[in-house]
Amino acid sequence: MGIARNIRRFADSLRSQGVLPTLRRASQAVSREYIHTRFIVYRVNLIEEEIQKPQNPNNFSITRYRGKAEIAPEDLDALYSKRDRQEFESQMDRRFGKRAVLWLVRHEGKIAFFMWTILEKHVAPYFLPLGPKDCLVFDVEAFPDFRGMGVLPFALNTALGEFAREGIQNVYIDTAVWNEPCIRSLRKTPFRQIGVARKHKIFGKNIVLWDET
Repeated sequence: MGIARNIRRFADSLRSQGVLPTLRRASQAVSREYIHTRFIVYRVNLIEEEIQKPQNPNNFSITRYRGKAEIAPEDLDALYSKRDRQEFESQMDRRFGKRAVLWLVRHEGKIAFFMWTILEKHVAPYFLPLGPKDCLVFDVEAFPDFRGMGVLPFALNTALGEFAREGIQNVYIDTAVWNEPCIRSLRKTPFRQIGVARKHKIFGKNIVLWDET
């Protein structure tokens, strides 16, 4: 269905705009698709890496939640205000149902950041399988008023310390290749890049393509 629609749009563009403008737009679309589907995948081995106590000059606090009932109503309202409420609530129920954990970082009582983690499995197709004692960090977001304050390194380094004490071995995270703020933040953590990959769903199957190194 999507392929047929794209062919019709291409033909319509040829008729209305001509060959060169159509080819130029098609090239730009392919370039955007290539950039926005490429992700840098990172890993830290907590057996080999000594995790330092995180720096916290902005006096952040962090709490993790294993169920929606644990979260205060005002905190839920703050989370819902950043995304579509119904979609976020459904997503939260689905993730907690798979035993994912929500981490909330606060600054002076206000939610500044959230992230999700899950052990030994995925909530959606991923770039690689997770094994026993593996953990995935996903869907991280700093609220606009708190960006640039080092909240992501604080949250990750705090979580890594907790994971190390709990016997977790490998922790994975990824970010889009164009997300320079996140890439810079990850340099302040023990995470190390293991590759760049693209992920596509073709005929219901997850296809991962890794860039050559």
